[in-house]
Amino acid sequence: MPCAICRRQPRGFLWQDPEYLPTQTQAESGEKSRPETAAFCSFRCQTLFGAIRQSREARRRQGQAEEEIMIDASETEKAAMVSALRPLGDYVVAVGVERPLAAYRRAEILTLIELVVDAYQAHLLEVAEREAVSEDALFRRLEARRALPPAKGVPF
Repeated sequence: MPCAICRRQPRGFLWQDPEYLPTQTQAESGEKSRPETAAFCSFRCQTLFGAIRQSREARRRQGQAEEEIMIDASETEKAAMVSALRPLGDYVVAVGVERPLAAYRRAEILTLIELVVDAYQAHLLEVAEREAVSEDALFRRLEARRALPPAKGVPF
């Protein structure tokens, strides 16, 4: 089961519908009903899933039609979008700037999408790697601090 938000491999974060109760008819008939569950790659994706569910439930209570919504992009995601502009521009120039998008062949559009998605994901991976290195350095400093003998004297 991939991450319910970004479709990456889950990393141990799981959500299960807290309001799940099997109905009496299901229990009597022996029907096995499973609660709604979702797996996540990070706490961030799990939190985002909760926000999306709350928004959908609030709209449902208000009687509005349920529709997919786009969550506001984070600063990292906005930077990833900007990083995709150069490959996009380079490709459009190579295909021909004067050609409208409607004149692109299917293969050209698929290549365009692939370039943009790859650039976007590459930026997000770079940011994640930098954050991982930073967190690793922080944990190493904390471990080194724990390994030191306690200071003698008055602590203040």
